[in-house]
Amino acid sequence: TSTGRDGSGAGGAVGGAWARPRTGSPGWHASCVLAALLGALGCLFTVKEFGDPDFSEWLSPGPGQPLLGDSGRMLMLEAGDGGVQSLLLGARAWLVEGTLLGLGSVGVLLAWGTSKEAQLMSAVLMPLEGFYYLINTIYFPIVNMPFACIPMLILGGGLVYLPMWRFSTFLRPKSGVQKSYFKYLCSLGALSLGVGLMMLVRSTKYRAEIDEFVAVRDHFLGNGMAWSKGRAYPDGFKVKRGKKKA
Repeated sequence: TSTGRDGSGAGGAVGGAWARPRTGSPGWHASCVLAALLGALGCLFTVKEFGDPDFSEWLSPGPGQPLLGDSGRMLMLEAGDGGVQSLLLGARAWLVEGTLLGLGSVGVLLAWGTSKEAQLMSAVLMPLEGFYYLINTIYFPIVNMPFACIPMLILGGGLVYLPMWRFSTFLRPKSGVQKSYFKYLCSLGALSLGVGLMMLVRSTKYRAEIDEFVAVRDHFLGNGMAWSKGRAYPDGFKVKRGKKKA
């Protein structure tokens, strides 16, 4: 049986397509740390998407927190079953986002693995989180938060380019495998662009719901980020006539 440079049979599922991964170098460790930094927010929001508002309230209860506490209720107003993100996506945003961020977080953790399988799965999964952030560069202007596009570009671009660079540098795949991986990334990019454009088109249909969400969010951020448990809206928010008051 022929044997590749990594010592495994050339006919194996992964062996033979590339040499042994170049793990353990200072550059490899630096890329792992960078992946962890870029993926930290996604790891937190994976739990938040599936667990809020209870998770944020349990971990750090109270107002005045941009990520935890009462902000969990704000997240569910946005990404819950009837939230603006769900309306624009045409699906349960918390489920879609939580799944993408969760898979991306697994990819970030696998970046520390030294086996070919771990490195390959990391390269496949990490960009899912990156493209999720890039979709948000279209979503945030829709909800009047264009300034949020800058961090989304940094996180999204980093989580797409970093695994691509690690794939080429540390896995050293053969040309055919490299081309297949780039096609995979291009497919994700095209799909992400399509989703973003779909949200942009659907935003005209849900303009009233978006405007209401923006009003609630702006009040929440400007009123100490307080949203008492059991209330339909943040503390002190005055709903328009015809709607139930918080």
